[in-house]
Amino acid sequence: MAVHHRQILPVMAVITALGLAPLACQPPTIDKPGDSSEPEGDSDSDSDSDSDSDTDSDADSDTDTDPSQFDCDDQPPLTYEAVELRAWASEDLCFDDAGNLIGSDMQHIYKTSYDGDRETWVANLPFRAGMRMLPTGEVVIANDQRGSLMKIHEDGSYETLLGSLRYPNGIEIGRDGFIYLTEHDNQRVLRVDPDTGEYTALAEGLLQSPNGISFNEDFSALYIGEFSGRRRIYKLPIDEDGVPGELEIWADNVGTGWLDGMGVDVCGNVYVADYGASRILRYTPDGEYDDVVISGRDLGGYVYLPNFDWGSGVGGWDPLKLYIPEGWSSQKTFELDLGIPSKVR
Repeated sequence: MAVHHRQILPVMAVITALGLAPLACQPPTIDKPGDSSEPEGDSDSDSDSDSDSDTDSDADSDTDTDPSQFDCDDQPPLTYEAVELRAWASEDLCFDDAGNLIGSDMQHIYKTSYDGDRETWVANLPFRAGMRMLPTGEVVIANDQRGSLMKIHEDGSYETLLGSLRYPNGIEIGRDGFIYLTEHDNQRVLRVDPDTGEYTALAEGLLQSPNGISFNEDFSALYIGEFSGRRRIYKLPIDEDGVPGELEIWADNVGTGWLDGMGVDVCGNVYVADYGASRILRYTPDGEYDDVVISGRDLGGYVYLPNFDWGSGVGGWDPLKLYIPEGWSSQKTFELDLGIPSKVR
């Protein structure tokens, strides 16, 4: 796998990388298995000097890709090209419809254009867990510092939807607009109304440290990974009314078992971040191991790859590429040329 290293200035250095692997997520106060050395993070988290808040709105930078038209019988070969971008994100990221990547440095939440121009969107709201965009244009975050699920409005104001949570972590959004949340330390998966904060526990006491979560390609079931060492991904059927079916083991012997962020492409392939090996793995729709998608160890040392999302198709963020935050530095995002779009939302 060829990996290009791109700084904010138009300069590239080409690195060679040979593998891909899964990501993992957990609060910085917990020691994670497999972390044999002190992570080298970029401690420069003060206000940036490149705070030009202009966004790239050029029409020719947008990518018009219809995932429903993708030919899953002609998937590209498993050879990927990655580029390092100057974009702020730590454990997770998402995109707005103005062409910005939204991410946090664990202190503030920023909007960054594809060219690396950054503006502070929400100041002084530290957290280090999941985030996703609602259909309304609002963003929901799992605030592990406050033990809450929070909703951020487009003007940067925010509210608490649900509190008294024990390490809220992974977030997925259903086609119904409801929020699906893993509560890592309470062994629960919740379905939360984005307007009222009312919730239903879909699974409780059946999972050990649930972390990453993603719907399958047709939104008929949730995939849930454990950050437990048990090396399992579970499948939970969900009907159109949000009523769960019976939880089952979908894939066993997955990576190191310290599983973090998850996602599913339009063809039903499942991607999971494995903290214990610093990589992202890919599984076929029937739960068989396929390949390593990206390996942090081939990106210049032990690189923390906690989560990812597909580009929005606006402002240069390509919908055929994965965008992966470098969790230790919070100032890097890797762009991975996957060649397959996300599932249809």
